[in-house]
Order: sequence, then C-alpha cells, then structure tokens
Amino acid sequence: MKKNTKWILENKTNYEKIFEDKREKKLDFIIEDLIENRNLSLDTNFDFNPFDLKDMEVATQRIFEAIKNNQKIYIYGDYDVDGITSVSLLYLALSELGANVDYYIPLRDEGYGLNKEAIQILKNENADLIISVDCGINSIEEINFANELNLDFIITDHHEITGDIPKALAVINPKREENIYSFKYLAGVGTAFMLVYALYTKMDKLNDLEKYLDIVAIGTVADIVPLVSDNRKFVKRGLKLLNTTKWTGIKQLLRKIFPDNWDTKEYFAYDVGYIIAPIFNAAGRLEDAKQAVSLFIEEDGFKCLSIIDKLLENNVERKDIQKKILEMSIAEIEKKQLYNKNLILVANKSFHHGVIGIVASKILDKYYKPTIIMEIKENEGVATASCRSIDGVNIVECLNSVSDILVKYGGHSGAAGFTIEIENIEEFYQRVDKYIEENFNKDLFVKKLKIEKILAPYKVNYEFLKELEILEPYGAKNHTPIFAFRNCEYENLRFTRNSTEHLMLDIKKDGYYFKNCIFFGGGDYYDIISSSKSIDIAFKLKLETFKDRYMYKLQLEDVKNSNDNIDFQDDYLELNGRDISFPIETVVYPKRPDIEEPLNLIFNDYGVAITKDRTIIENIDSNLAKILTILKNKFNYDFL
Repeated sequence: MKKNTKWILENKTNYEKIFEDKREKKLDFIIEDLIENRNLSLDTNFDFNPFDLKDMEVATQRIFEAIKNNQKIYIYGDYDVDGITSVSLLYLALSELGANVDYYIPLRDEGYGLNKEAIQILKNENADLIISVDCGINSIEEINFANELNLDFIITDHHEITGDIPKALAVINPKREENIYSFKYLAGVGTAFMLVYALYTKMDKLNDLEKYLDIVAIGTVADIVPLVSDNRKFVKRGLKLLNTTKWTGIKQLLRKIFPDNWDTKEYFAYDVGYIIAPIFNAAGRLEDAKQAVSLFIEEDGFKCLSIIDKLLENNVERKDIQKKILEMSIAEIEKKQLYNKNLILVANKSFHHGVIGIVASKILDKYYKPTIIMEIKENEGVATASCRSIDGVNIVECLNSVSDILVKYGGHSGAAGFTIEIENIEEFYQRVDKYIEENFNKDLFVKKLKIEKILAPYKVNYEFLKELEILEPYGAKNHTPIFAFRNCEYENLRFTRNSTEHLMLDIKKDGYYFKNCIFFGGGDYYDIISSSKSIDIAFKLKLETFKDRYMYKLQLEDVKNSNDNIDFQDDYLELNGRDISFPIETVVYPKRPDIEEPLNLIFNDYGVAITKDRTIIENIDSNLAKILTILKNKFNYDFL
C-alpha cells in the first residue's frame, strides 16, 4: 500500500558560509549544518554526575551494606534486549565488587514487570535485596508486597511514571521530576549504568568502567531511545569496543555472524539494531531470556558456542512465526479495510505474544496508523497487546483514556503494552478509535518525510559518505539523513529477484548515473514510477563493501511523480562543485599493487584517469570525474 506522505525540508541552507575562507580543509557544509541543526556533540567524554539522580546515594549505600555483610542480592529484569543487557551489566559489575548476586527474569507468560509470585520466590531463595532493572516504576502493589515481606527493593527504570512513586527503598528513574540530572531519555541499561557508575565512583574504580560500554550500547540501541546526549556517548564509545570486547560470549557471537572481519570491521548502530540485538531478543520472545544473559556473563568459550547455536535457532523460528502473523494481520486489515480507521487493531488466539510487537511496528510502517496487535489467551480470559504509534499520537495517553477496562498497561508515547479481558476488546477498540478521532489532528496521519537537503548529485562520493559517518550512531532523534533529488530520469525498473515486495532501478540526474538503487517495500510504487516521465526521489546514502571494494548505494525512502510534488518547497542552489573543499579523498582499485607517488590526473574523452609517468593506472569514478571536469573547464580549476 502506498503511504500518504508529505515532504518537508528540515532546515534552510546557509549558503554564505560555503564561500568563506576555503584555504583550510573543512567538513562539507551539509555535514556541518547537520551537526549544528541536531545539536550533536562530537565529544564523547562523560560530564555527568550519577548522584544527580534522585535516590542514588541511598541505593549505593544499601548495595555496599549488602556486599559487606554478604547479603543475597537479586537483580530482577525484563525479557527484552534492554532488560537482558541491564541484568548482564549489573550482574557483572556487582560480581566484580564482590557481591553475592543472582538474577531473575520472568518468562513472557508471566507478563512484563514485577509480579508478587516471583517476589515471593526470591524471598524464599533468601533474597535480602532486590534491584529491578528496566521495570518497576509503576509496580506499587508489588513493592508494597515486598515491604510486607521485609524485603528491600531498589528500582532502576526509565519508563513513563503513570502514577505515584512506589514506596521502595530507592527509586532511580531519569524521568523523576526531583532529579538534578536533566536528560530524561536513558534506556533501562543506561539507567543501570548510572548506578554502576555511582558504585565505581565510590570505590575509585572509574578506570574499570569502559569495558561495560559495549553491553550498554547494545541495550541502548535495541530500545530505540533517542541517540543524543549521554545515550550518544554510551553508544559511540560502546560500538568502538565491540571488535575488542572483553566478554567471551559477545566475541563468539560476533565471530559467528561476521566471520570474515568481526575483529576489524567498524560497527554501526545498524549492526546492533538489525543483526545483533534480534538474536538476543529471540530468546525472550520465544523461550527464556535468561539464556541470553548467560551468553553475556559466561566465560567458557565452548559453553558460549552452545548458547549461540540455540539463540540462532530461536531467531530463525522467530522470523518464521513473525512472517506468518504479519501475513495474517495484513489479510485481515485488507479484508475489513481497517486502514480507514484511526487505529488498526488485530487480535487472534493463534498469535504469539513474543513477536506481536515486531508485527505491530511493521503494520505501522506499512499503513502509518497507530497499531495494536493482540494475542488472545482464551484459557485465561484475557488478551495481551503490543502497541506502536505514529509521531504526535501518544499511545499511553490513549490507554489512559480507557484505563478503567485495562488489567494493566505501561510504556512510552510511541510503544506500549497492556492486558485486557477478552470481553472488553470491542469496547476498547471503539473508545480508543473515537478518542483519537476527537483529540488528534488528521494531519498527523500524513507521514512527514523530513528531507535534510536537496542534494547535488556530485555529492554522492566516497569522501562525503565517509564524512557522514561522523553523525553516527543513528537512531531516534538522530535519524539517518534523508536527501532528495528532483526531476530524475530512470531506467531498468524491476522487482527484486523472487519478490514483488521490493524494487530496484537506475537513476539518472543531470548526467550523473546511479545504478541498482534499492527501494525496500516499494513494490506498490511500480505503477506510479512506470507511468511517470520524471520522478523525485527521497533516499538514504549507504557506503558498502562488496568483495573488499567500496561502493555507494542510494536506498530509496519515497518516490513521487515530479509533477505531483510541486508543493515541496526547497532552497536548492546550483553550485557546480564550487562548494567542494579540496583536497578530497577517493578510492580506486589499480591492477598493479606497486604504485608509488607522485601520481597525476589526466582528463580525456573517457573521463579522468590517474597516471604514473604518463601510464594510466586506473580511471576514477565516473561521477567524480564529471564534476572535476566541470570545475576544470567552467571555473578554470587546475588539477595536477
């Protein structure tokens, strides 16, 4: 289904600074604009004080007391990747401090968060102190129950606070109004890291903290929190540790999934979010998340390999189940035309609660409507649901409006979960659909595609794409930049092999040529493109390696008939390459390996070649050659 989109130019360009003193090599002006407009810091040094979080002092004192007296500490976590990494981080850190520590993660069938049965079990296991990670902030009854058992509780959580603060010994949450610490968007693992940071500060062991940041990075990326401020620092530093990780399980997993270059490759947030994290997530979705924790904390390499095989098997099974549920959901949506409602809701007793969140995300992406997918549990008389929402529609606010018929609920503005009695599902659907109708503007259902810049085609080169990596890690609030070309020609439009879901095509823009542009999920656009003489494209840029060679790719995000996109206002100014700050870097692959400087450029009818003593070594990229030729012929640039 073709989404209804509106292109919006994110920020105007300051063209004046482009022609400032260019004697000193600078970042491309587009990169500088992105850094400034997103208020990104390139500094990765920590400048926070963990004790600026309310109750941190109380929490550290109680933990040190437990360590001193050899009291039993249990870490109580959640079964998603944020929860898994939070448990692993705190277990490893407390173990290093000499704590008598164990952990507990509920099965998905137990439901999210704290439950009284589990607390009683831990009490029976002689727990003296429980520390929750990534859960607990709204568990008032459960904390009251723990207090009745004389069981001390420290809550570390990052979720929205929907009511009173539980009466735990300490409650650490970046969203508490009492905090001096001002950044409210830590992940659960980031909040747990703050506790570890505070403990290690007291012990004068801050130099021992760095090794944990790869674990923090995995959980932070997986939980899709804004990758700005301290989250950006955690992830940026953590990603750099992955190919030298101290943790045997992570090392073995990376060796398995990146066999050719696991210890030399540069890791990006994409690798974590789309390749690494889903493997850990599959354990909590289908079986027991504790096996994922065991991979983080296990030191025996052979045991790690066995755990990895099981996790990979779970992930394959997860993909199969997810695919079936997605197909069933789309079939029902199309049959009942649920896409015409303000809210899409699909409930089925054959759905698996472990993957309904992923399915909800994919349905939202396809139809751009708030989406709820439910698993009906007939034997329990309830349904469990995962919610995903669009920008501007706070799904927790919607759930608040029907809290009287929910068993329990919680989450963020864009993602939430709840439990409801089966008999109330229809009433729930009607009321929430009506609430959205009455409280949110219809314009919110038109997806706003934020375009960073109308890009000059010569910008798509090795140096520009390498400079873009400065903006990494990408994620919420620091999304991968989307650029646009207007009035493009195209050719070789086709579906990808064995699928009509994705498209590929070659793009021609002002004499520049881009082959094999991929449009994931763009199958529905085939007729629109094929009937258009000229198209506007919105795209992300990818610098990939294939057979040890760099290649750049345009990954299309949206396509419009140029005649239908005239309302899109841009500020594009044709600069003909005069904005390029020389020298620039490119990559060529000569057939001879023994080439030494000095090298020269020669311009000929075939483009631009690199020469050595009048012998042509290799031609440079045709698109780069084109702009160099323009600069030479039109503006008298001299290239040696």
